[in-house]
Amino acid sequence: GLVAVFPDGSRYRLGFDAETRLVAVAGPVSLPPLARGELEARFTDFVRVRGFLLPRRTSYRLGAQALAEERALAICPDAAVSEAAFRTPALLPACVPAE
Repeated sequence: GLVAVFPDGSRYRLGFDAETRLVAVAGPVSLPPLARGELEARFTDFVRVRGFLLPRRTSYRLGAQALAEERALAICPDAAVSEAAFRTPALLPACVPAE
């Protein structure tokens, strides 16, 4: 893997598989008032979309506690997303189904 150290001293660990895909990342997180600690994300179920190799599944842990399992329903790595789409999700562009 690789360790990235930022100017503030925070350290993030990046894990890669035999094909050099980023499969894990871990580092400090502060989500007041909910939690603080080491957040880890693990990426699996990779698919090639428009020339990009992207994970369809992400698992999140905070310390020893599982937080969430995320599954992509659609993946559009090169779609133009406007600021308005964050307020009105119906404005998001159509994407290629992930499965």
